[in-house]
Amino acid sequence: MAKVTQSSGLGLFEGLGFTLEHEGDEVALLFHEGKEVGSFGQVGATRSNIQARCAQHLVSQHHWDGCLWSSQGLNCSEKNNCR
Repeated sequence: MAKVTQSSGLGLFEGLGFTLEHEGDEVALLFHEGKEVGSFGQVGATRSNIQARCAQHLVSQHHWDGCLWSSQGLNCSEKNNCR
């Protein structure tokens, strides 16, 4: 079955390189710059859960300070530490 990519539920995290892909009716996969960083059952894929996982990934893997409008931004391609 084809993957369906969407941005709803990501909010401002979409602009920080996150995408959400649905595989069938059961699983939603969260990606940051093309690398899988989380998965959700469709029932657990709420907007708040998705955005919390985005924030958790940015803090733990990119030392994000929580500022969505940082002038330094996130330079993941330089750090190359998405997991």
